[in-house]
Amino acid sequence: MKKILIVDDETNFLLSLEDGLREFSDTFTIATAHNGKEAVAILEREDVDLIITDIKMPEMDGFELLAHLSIAHGDIPVIVMTAFGSSEIEERLDSMGAFQYIEKPIDFDVLIEKVKEGLAAAEKGHISGVSLASFMQLLSLDKKTCTLGVVSGDNVGTVFFFDGELMNAFTATMEGQEAALEIAGWDPVEIEIQHLCRQRERVIEAPLGFLLIESARMKDERKERESGGKGLEEGDKKAEKAAPAEGVAREIDPATLAKPAETGEGIAREIDPASLVSEPEGPTIPTAIAPMFDALTSMDGVNRLAILDRQGLLLADYKHGSEFGPYVTLLLAETEKLNVDLDISAPQSLVVNKRTGNKLLVIAGPQIVVGLELSNDASAGSIADSMRPMLQRISL
Repeated sequence: MKKILIVDDETNFLLSLEDGLREFSDTFTIATAHNGKEAVAILEREDVDLIITDIKMPEMDGFELLAHLSIAHGDIPVIVMTAFGSSEIEERLDSMGAFQYIEKPIDFDVLIEKVKEGLAAAEKGHISGVSLASFMQLLSLDKKTCTLGVVSGDNVGTVFFFDGELMNAFTATMEGQEAALEIAGWDPVEIEIQHLCRQRERVIEAPLGFLLIESARMKDERKERESGGKGLEEGDKKAEKAAPAEGVAREIDPATLAKPAETGEGIAREIDPASLVSEPEGPTIPTAIAPMFDALTSMDGVNRLAILDRQGLLLADYKHGSEFGPYVTLLLAETEKLNVDLDISAPQSLVVNKRTGNKLLVIAGPQIVVGLELSNDASAGSIADSMRPMLQRISL
């Protein structure tokens, strides 16, 4: 018979869970622990098939328990209980795999479903334990301050978090964003956690979500190349050849773009934004841009999003981005023409401050263009820096 270990420091809550799960006593038995330390003791003397754990606990919290599981019990599926309370957060954690997430107060029907899924996946060998990507996402969501020691085979790395922000990372030969991308792609890993951060100066400006998705993409690309695949290599060469020249983004008053213009050589002509974008053939998002779309739509501060190809065809949109798309194309077209007229290199990204306080960010790649309307507190520069490598490699 299967055994489930439930870890939570609230005795009454543990009793209520036991009572709710009693009707499934013919399928699995229940063991309980009040913190990670007690859970580790149980794991040392008993076989456990699935763990349900809270995050905030005394003596040894959920993060320390997850770190221990990554070293000693990497094959046990885990369900994390938290009070984060957001469907978007649940989707972000689920997309990273490894452990499941359930929101407090617990819905027993949802809990039972996740337990069945976890046990079934374990039986089929589809559980890889606690992944580093999942762990880092959870640290960010919980605004954790800590230092991670990460070991994968002969590789050793260190990752620093302060108030949930990724500050810096080191390997034997790399530092900063390069090191973070490398470490996030390691699998399997052993994680050690210290509840302090010795790196208070933020070296890595890119959002964590971008780094994790880009690291996963790089990992898949390496596997493809190692297996002898040529498609990605050829795609990279085309993207590299078509990459725009380096430039400096400038602020432009959107009002100047709407003025009627005279026609003639070297003079901007009036453009009907509606004529620049064709409607997509269907709602399906192209596979090549799906990871980037998921990362952008999960970020705070993104009010609208439009992803288009270089001919102006709308590929994906978010929060009325289809209405926003024509102006992204117009803004980029006018800016690129201005650069040609002035004989200067085209910028790879463009930031426009709106009178409302929001910002428009346009990033151009060899084959796609991304336009975002951002809230005033969002960092357009960090987002642009994170996205450029992804745009360079996308091949439709």
